[in-house]
Amino acid sequence: MVGLLRTWPLVICVVLMACEGSSYSNVGTTSSSSPTNSQIQHTTSDKRIGPGSSAEELIWLGESVGYKIRWTTHDLYVESALGTDRIWASFVEEGFQDFTASYIHAKRPNRKIEDCTYERRLTLLSVVGALVSFEDEYADFCGGAHPSEDYRFTTLDLSKSGGISYVRQESTPMMNIDMADPPKKIVKLTDYFAGRDILRALLADRVIQTALDSFDLKPPPRSLRELSDLLATQGYVLGSSGLGLPPDYLTRFAFHHLEGDKVAVRLSLSSASVANQSEREQIGLLLPVPEKLAAPFRSASTGRQGFLMKDTERIARGKATVFNFPE
Repeated sequence: MVGLLRTWPLVICVVLMACEGSSYSNVGTTSSSSPTNSQIQHTTSDKRIGPGSSAEELIWLGESVGYKIRWTTHDLYVESALGTDRIWASFVEEGFQDFTASYIHAKRPNRKIEDCTYERRLTLLSVVGALVSFEDEYADFCGGAHPSEDYRFTTLDLSKSGGISYVRQESTPMMNIDMADPPKKIVKLTDYFAGRDILRALLADRVIQTALDSFDLKPPPRSLRELSDLLATQGYVLGSSGLGLPPDYLTRFAFHHLEGDKVAVRLSLSSASVANQSEREQIGLLLPVPEKLAAPFRSASTGRQGFLMKDTERIARGKATVFNFPE
């Protein structure tokens, strides 16, 4: 349906930074546990990541299927009958702890963690019923010629328990989901859409078509499993595009707009090389609206309850939730 799509411009102030490169493999990784306190905590090195600005500004306030959602420049707050949860603070703090552990493990001579900068920029993309999608932009800098940066979309189900986290790996950026043991709150496209419909939409995309043609494979994959197995043989790189479709790609989505009885889904692509790691690219899938989500999609599309990605730029007005180290 839709070929390669660029996201709207986002301003990210990142100096030239050292890059460890993206890793799509979960081999040799361990999941780190989430902090029990939803507030930002000090790391073991007594270093702290904090909000990008001292003043907290409201970006969006709304309600969806009984959840009161407040997005500010400091966090994403969700209020329900069980109380109020801060969705992003402990999640980002855990990522910073993983970054610190990776840095210490690398044993860089004559460098200290104090010499590094670390930034996460989070933007709410869509709210459909209990499903909340956001963009997560990552950057760290510890000296060198290139930045370590990447971005992804992530979708949560607020009705599910537990926290959210990525897999701890040996190098940054660490933005992968362990598909063997994913956090319960993080959902994937196949939880709501038929695999055959997702595969059909993927195979219709120009970027996927070009990549498959370069693999010189016939016939094309007949299932999502076959597609994943094929991508694994190519290191999850989409031909010569310099972009990748990682093993957890089914968790990297947000809802963009409605077209009749179908919903346009945006799937974020990750960089597959240092040269283009600052790229913010997507592909578009057009999928039949699931019956159980039909009413929430209509409400989000009109802005009555929630919103879709087509309205994010207007709602955000250039603002985002930013966490920085040093504070």
